[in-house]
Amino acid sequence: QLGPDWDAKADRYEYRNFFSYINGKKKDTALKANQTKVITDSVPWAGISGKYFSLIVIPSVPAQQILYSAAQPNADTVQDGQLFFSRPVITGNRVTDVYRIYLGPCSENILSTYNIPSKNNYNYDNLRIDTVAVSSGIWRPLEVLLKWLLQFFYKLIPNWGVSIILVTILIKVIFFPLTKKSSESTQQMQKMQPKIQELQAKYKGKPQKLNEEMAKLYKEAGYNPLSGCLPLLIQLPILFAMYRLFNNYFEFRGAMFIPGWIPDLSVGDSIYIFPPTIPLIGGSAVRLLPIIYVASQLLFTKITQTASANAAGGNSMKLMMYGMPLFFFFMFYSAPAGLLLYWTVSNFLQLIQQMFINKIMHAKRVEMGLAEETKKPVLKKRKK
Repeated sequence: QLGPDWDAKADRYEYRNFFSYINGKKKDTALKANQTKVITDSVPWAGISGKYFSLIVIPSVPAQQILYSAAQPNADTVQDGQLFFSRPVITGNRVTDVYRIYLGPCSENILSTYNIPSKNNYNYDNLRIDTVAVSSGIWRPLEVLLKWLLQFFYKLIPNWGVSIILVTILIKVIFFPLTKKSSESTQQMQKMQPKIQELQAKYKGKPQKLNEEMAKLYKEAGYNPLSGCLPLLIQLPILFAMYRLFNNYFEFRGAMFIPGWIPDLSVGDSIYIFPPTIPLIGGSAVRLLPIIYVASQLLFTKITQTASANAAGGNSMKLMMYGMPLFFFFMFYSAPAGLLLYWTVSNFLQLIQQMFINKIMHAKRVEMGLAEETKKPVLKKRKK
């Protein structure tokens, strides 16, 4: 699964990433078609990585110049990922060059053995090729934490699908207070809608005055406009880290969750294979998990929508609420089953949380006299 040729359009979740180890840090380089890049720093090792496997070249003497190339011959969609090492011109009668090449799983557990001399046959000490298996940048700490949690639950129940579900539950429990606060803020915003509409009509064409009056209204009501979106912004980094992790975590490759349905968490699920290609999908496999995911998203939208929100947004709001899940259906139809499993379970948990929060807020409104308590109809007996 790691060759020089790869087709970006055939598998949107596959990639070829160039990397090198410079000044004690791994440097990633992504090239577009027919691009090249020359590295002139001292490089103790460099290589090319795909989704689950890596090729790493380790010269006995650090290279002083390497070349990355993403050639696309014949103007087709297939690219060739190429890596060239340059050495100084030979001035003596004989020179021996030694290059050791690792070609195998992009797994932190395997690659970390080359950091301890007693665990590898080449006496490598702190080679740090294990950094290839960990994303660089701001998402790295979150990715490390998520890996630890997944491995912790896997030790308790040796099934990576169950591990994903348990991590999802844990994340939802941790962020429940923020979710509750966001729902309360949304409810408060809906209560202020009549006053907001009055101000918009009164100060139409006077944006500066409208902003001042709106600020006064928010202050009097004790409402913070950022409180509704703050929980989502806090959870976005986790979503990005999850996407990066679930799309290339080697342990998910070949990991079975449910026999006959999800035999491999690293690829899309399949319940039936059609001989021809399915229109608009680009494949021949009938997948159940994307359907469940979209159904959970639509159900969540239906449960959480309000009449006031529909009236305010009109058709554009409805198109956004119901159109986006369908868009995601086609976009993520062939996504790794592990990633879709996380999103689907997250949707159902979010739905349960929202129903629980709605019940709490309704009880508060009844207590404050802002809503009438729902009463069951009483059937009176007729006298004969």
